Amino acid sequence: MNTTTPTLRDTFVDADGDLVNGTFQIFDNATNTQVGDVIVSKYVASGSAASVTVPAGVLTNGKTYKFRTSPYDGTHYNTGWSAWKTFTVDTAAPSAPSAITSTDYPSGQWVKGAGQAGTFTVTPPASDHNWLEWSLDGVTWTKVATGGSTAAKNISVTPPKNGTHTLQVRSVDKADNKSEAREYVFHAGPGGFLQPSEGERTARRLPLVAEAEAGKYDKVSFSWRRSEADVWVAIPAGDVISGGSALTAWPVALTGGKNAPLVWNTTSTVSPDGTIQIKADFTGPNSAASSTAPLTVVVDRNADGAAATETGPGSLNLLTGDYTLSETDASSFDMSVTRTASSRTPDQGAQQEGQAAIFGKEWVAGTVAEVTESDYAHLRKVSDTAVAVVTAEGDALHFTANAAKTGWIPEPGAENLLLKGSVSSTFTLSDTDGTVTSFTKPANATTWQVTSTLMDGLSNSTTKVVSETVTVDGKTLARPKRIIAPTSAAAAATCEITPATKGCRVMEFVYATSTTATGTDTDAQFGDFTGQVRQIRLWATQPGATAATATAVASYRYDSLGRLRQSWDPRIGQQAETQYAYYEGRVTWLSPPGELPYTFTYGNAASGTAPGDGMLLAVSRPALQQGTADTVEGEAVTSIVYGVPLTGARAPPSDGYLGHGRLGTARQPHRRHRHLPGRPGSRLPRRSEPDVRHLQPGDRPLPQRLRSPGQHRSSGAVHHHHRVRPVRERGP
Repeated sequence: MNTTTPTLRDTFVDADGDLVNGTFQIFDNATNTQVGDVIVSKYVASGSAASVTVPAGVLTNGKTYKFRTSPYDGTHYNTGWSAWKTFTVDTAAPSAPSAITSTDYPSGQWVKGAGQAGTFTVTPPASDHNWLEWSLDGVTWTKVATGGSTAAKNISVTPPKNGTHTLQVRSVDKADNKSEAREYVFHAGPGGFLQPSEGERTARRLPLVAEAEAGKYDKVSFSWRRSEADVWVAIPAGDVISGGSALTAWPVALTGGKNAPLVWNTTSTVSPDGTIQIKADFTGPNSAASSTAPLTVVVDRNADGAAATETGPGSLNLLTGDYTLSETDASSFDMSVTRTASSRTPDQGAQQEGQAAIFGKEWVAGTVAEVTESDYAHLRKVSDTAVAVVTAEGDALHFTANAAKTGWIPEPGAENLLLKGSVSSTFTLSDTDGTVTSFTKPANATTWQVTSTLMDGLSNSTTKVVSETVTVDGKTLARPKRIIAPTSAAAAATCEITPATKGCRVMEFVYATSTTATGTDTDAQFGDFTGQVRQIRLWATQPGATAATATAVASYRYDSLGRLRQSWDPRIGQQAETQYAYYEGRVTWLSPPGELPYTFTYGNAASGTAPGDGMLLAVSRPALQQGTADTVEGEAVTSIVYGVPLTGARAPPSDGYLGHGRLGTARQPHRRHRHLPGRPGSRLPRRSEPDVRHLQPGDRPLPQRLRSPGQHRSSGAVHHHHRVRPVRERGP
């Protein structure tokens, strides 16, 4: 084992099923003398593993030990000990392999290509190894046994795509200690991308750098397409920056087989957002021409996958400055109704294609089936070869058609999802956990609404969503009407039509048929707004009742502009309401029930990666005087600064607030955002303590699946399993 503080385990079975513990005794195997004191485990259930951790200072690296155990059930001891179990402590890592070579993929040459296997010869170190582990581009590690032999081992590796690859090989000893990895860089195919990476996401720009065989190729141009089924189109030269200026034409020169760094303003070219493919096209003397394999990236202006931090009552996207407020208004029988507001997209509710803004244009409405943990809202068509599945918070998962247009390919990182269907019928979305969500397009609507979600193979797990269509400004829009929870007491079809049926569990949306709101200033002017939710009702059957009855579980009031101003649970009363105020469509003031209100300040920070209107600049709320429950003194303020440099004269001091921060991504940072307690010139509330919670670097967030996987770490556990029956005698 590779630790001097291992966990030792043994399993004991008591004939009467009593709780048992174990006494562990450790001996030096060479001297046959006890080391340290005996260690007694906690009580565990009969048949379960009892474990102890050896304290530091007892064991020494390089020595062999043995241990034995004896159980106790709280009344009777076992009269004997178990058999010995031997182990050796080895905490020293072996040396790395001494060499890696390949004649199939010689280092520095562009040969063969994607899908073509090559043999790599690895020479193990002289000693202290039991197997090798190899990884291509750091994705997964594969074992190759050596048995301690120094003979060279041949490893067959198949590059999945053209381009530059890194083969890593490390030595591993019997105690699972791992050496440093030796690297071997090779090139597959005629050329490949150096930047961007496969699966990379961008909110604004992407680097374009490709490499090919020097001498054979001297120019390169770049193209893009939406899906495998689409034709390639040249990236507009004017959308690409080289040396601070826009390109005027393709191709650009290769120097030493590589082009000078280019920056593509992807959001100028690609609209709407989604998954796309790009490729590099190389040309050279004597009509030489070739292309890289397609590389998939995701254009996402909202940077949904970027690092975020909780700030006040909401969540701050550290890349874009988007501040989101999310509320769950009603939750019962594993059904929930949610809504989310965004500061960077203040009318996001109205921007949801084909969806009625049922809580006002500032809020995106959603429903969640908690049995399946499904929060999908609808599916929309991006193009003839691309669709997006939209979640309850307005985020999108993108799918593109395969080359034959017979299936859908998920965006990078969503490989556990399988989408079936077509834009001329219905869709089903399945995941590897067994959740199946169905989407159907209502008559005359432009989107496919969630109709049901269930766990495949599990009876009585279907949550059904019933939608209806309404006409708003001449457009046919969809909105939820009822959510029907799974139950064996009544059929979903019956509950859809007659929710009062005994056993039905239904959440019903009640919409205002007229506007009673008269203004925007005072409580007396708030009321209903035509077409928006005024109440959510829950149909349920009380014990002993012969029918289900409806109870209001959420109520809403709006101002004359249709903005949501008050929400509350009628079962508690309006005195426990949440209140909102707005400016330019953004929530600028939030008063939760029983708490002091929050005030939000937004603006264009004009710095950071994706600056724009609606970036959160500060969150503040009144502070209480020390030792009082209701005396306000000063205010507590969290300020956010974007584009803070990491180095140089403008960088914050290392021993200042930022010393307590945490990096938001795994990539070497270029920029970061700083949370500062208190505005410049303002006084912090008494006893306030500064808290810098996050720093966010990087122009582009790393896709989750591309983040470096953690090294395998041995638990240092010895599991010694045998059955010992405590006898009904007292013993030493």
